[in-house]
Amino acid sequence: MSFIDDLYSFLEAERIDLEVPKANTLAMSFVEITRYRRFLGIIRLRHDSNNTVVRETTDRMLASFVAPPGGGILTPEQQQMIEDQGEATLVAHLDVESFYLFAKILFDKVAHSLEYYFGTVRKRPLVSHDNLVKNWPEFSKQKGIVTPIEFLQCAERLKAAISDHRDYYIAHQLSPRAIRSTVMNPDEGSRIATGFLYPTKSDKAAQTEPLPLLEKLIDEYLHSFIGLLTSQRDKSQLRPSNKGGANH
Repeated sequence: MSFIDDLYSFLEAERIDLEVPKANTLAMSFVEITRYRRFLGIIRLRHDSNNTVVRETTDRMLASFVAPPGGGILTPEQQQMIEDQGEATLVAHLDVESFYLFAKILFDKVAHSLEYYFGTVRKRPLVSHDNLVKNWPEFSKQKGIVTPIEFLQCAERLKAAISDHRDYYIAHQLSPRAIRSTVMNPDEGSRIATGFLYPTKSDKAAQTEPLPLLEKLIDEYLHSFIGLLTSQRDKSQLRPSNKGGANH
């Protein structure tokens, strides 16, 4: 079964025990998660298709430069090849950065669902994925939640692979000297390499990870998320017997 099938199977089981407003609210929090997971799937398919265009336009462009006619002066055909290759590469960068941005939103939605399901803990909010990684050990301790080891391992791995890169190299890249280039691999697709003009000792170059790898890691995390919910249903603050489950 897919992650989405598993998630809604869990929800149907929960509806038996939950009051209708709580069950519907939980369902809407799951809709948010599946919405952003579907976004990532659309981006991945578009990226795979565009990678073919990137490879073809790059190969044609490079082949035309083996013996440039006209003493090194670009022909109109070569100029068009450069433009076509640049456009395809730009779309590849758009897809990679979009994947990172929407993946971070997806992770935040998972954190929000967990806080709604298990309740709040004073000074240990789960308002973001970063908060989840930082606060989960104490949050789960206070709630009496037994956490499957793979859940936090996946969360930490995705923070390093996606959230941190999104923060420092995409959304909040502050250096005016940042340079973006493209790394191509036929099996992995396009990756973005970030370097710096006039690099200093404090500058740290970085590359995005292949989208197929990231998608696999994300699905492992989402399955561990469902595993956590399923194994700890008795700790949910949504159950009538747990009305006092939120810690303030």
